[in-house]
Amino acid sequence: MKRPLLWLALLLYLTAGGLAVWITPAHEGPDENDHAYYAYYLACTGERPAILGSAARNGAAKYTEASLGHHPTLYYRVLAGVAYLLGVADTAPAWRSNPEWQRPESPTRHLHWLHGADEAGAGSSELWLLRAWRSVSLLCGLATLLLVHALARVVVPGCGAVADGAVLLLAALPQWAWLHGMVENGNLATTLCTAVLLLGACAVRDGRLPVRRALAIGVLSGLALHTKLTSLFLLPWLVAGAWLALRRAGVGQRRGVGLGFVLALAVALLVAAPFFWQNHRLYGDLLAMAAHRDAYASNLVPDALRWSWLAGEFPARTLRSVVAGYGWAQLPAPAAVEAGFAALALAGLGGWLLPRPEWLRGRGALLAALGLAFVLVAASLVHFNRTFFQPQGRYLFPALGAGAILLAAGLSAWARQWPRLAVLRWPGIAALLLLAWLPPLVVLRPAMGGTPAPPDPYYASMVAGLRTPAPAPRQGVRATEPADGAALAAAPLFRWEDPEAPSGARYSVHVWLEATGQLVVATAEWGGIGIADREFRMPDAAWRALPEAGAVQWKVRRLPDRTRGASGHDAIESAPRTLRRLP
Repeated sequence: MKRPLLWLALLLYLTAGGLAVWITPAHEGPDENDHAYYAYYLACTGERPAILGSAARNGAAKYTEASLGHHPTLYYRVLAGVAYLLGVADTAPAWRSNPEWQRPESPTRHLHWLHGADEAGAGSSELWLLRAWRSVSLLCGLATLLLVHALARVVVPGCGAVADGAVLLLAALPQWAWLHGMVENGNLATTLCTAVLLLGACAVRDGRLPVRRALAIGVLSGLALHTKLTSLFLLPWLVAGAWLALRRAGVGQRRGVGLGFVLALAVALLVAAPFFWQNHRLYGDLLAMAAHRDAYASNLVPDALRWSWLAGEFPARTLRSVVAGYGWAQLPAPAAVEAGFAALALAGLGGWLLPRPEWLRGRGALLAALGLAFVLVAASLVHFNRTFFQPQGRYLFPALGAGAILLAAGLSAWARQWPRLAVLRWPGIAALLLLAWLPPLVVLRPAMGGTPAPPDPYYASMVAGLRTPAPAPRQGVRATEPADGAALAAAPLFRWEDPEAPSGARYSVHVWLEATGQLVVATAEWGGIGIADREFRMPDAAWRALPEAGAVQWKVRRLPDRTRGASGHDAIESAPRTLRRLP
């Protein structure tokens, strides 16, 4: 079998990433609940949510905001499309904070959220949507590894071990496999950025940039900017790539190369323009950073601490999180694993101090392009941490493939300088595999492999059919007040009957906008209020937030007992009714 190391790396990645998809409890990836909510919001409304705290300034309702409203939409449109294809677009995340999180003596201290019985065993039908969304990220990571291999073959065509080694280094990195098993828009951004690096490297290598390739670079760059702002480094990188390509181009080709890169940049900005324009229109600046700063003011770095933070904790915490930072960055890798990867990094860097092997000669422009990509991404992370406390290695992922290629080249240089070191190849690979598997088995699985009992039998981490009318056989609840089509000036009192309800039944009231399908009230799933009586008065604040004279629909759901394997698809409900809020 050709390229056994490549296949070993891909197998390692898929098994480790698949384990992350399966055993990590719902929403326990960084901001995973908010990423899932964004996808649900987009599936409901077709629109990007507003940035936290910005709705009132723009004349919009509070329920149009989301914690990650500052992000572009592409990744979430992909997730919404997956939900539609599976026929479960009306499935949403639900979460409640775990009061034991970060309490040193608590066995659940590493769990950011409480977890429902829908996660027990193989999980509910609703939980499978979350796993499908996570699998999108897993496929993005697989595509990135293949792109990194192709990029290495362009940069160092004379040494296949560099390409194989770069992919193996990434696949063995615990954080890479785990984070690509979570719902996180950075995973798609990393794939798109790596594709741009590959096409740009081809232009630098060839000293020419055909129109078709320039268009591809522009479209992919624009899509990356439509995915996450960590992709912004591509714009200065393409400018530098143009300069490197012009140096290698023949006299007669320079004009075409220059025009090609101008075309690529123009197309990238054109594709990304709707996102930037929307930011300017709603928030007053192209990147909406002022609105983002206001939304997360509690996470700002005080001016007095800025330089001590950047020179103190920030580098160490960031580098540790590159190796592993499970959960909400609370579970680091064992010290031995961190030391092992640190030794690999130092050995790879040290290899560049050795005499340059023949397969690296003449590759200076391409190696400089890789190094520049990593430096730009690292510089943007440092710049971000001048304002916010965000020491997260995942922000380096868009150019981590470039860094892995440089480290693999450095490691290969040792073997070329001292051929006897080649006997360490397979023992070294075995040690790398051990470093890869220790964290998920020793850290992740014990801390998150199982979830505690749910807070009540009705609680679920993923819920379906929040606004979709139930078919007639499940409409066993009869809504009585307000009357269908009622127009009210005050917050309504909802009443219903359920003659066949079991003892102790609990209910949830769902209210959504008729025009967009956006859910605005889900008393149990989002509010934590399982109603024991047969009535519920809508809070005045929620009522006043509804559009005047706009129609809303509502229904009542008898909450399914999750401890018995029931799901939202099985819930007994009322038929939807319509009401209007009078001015």
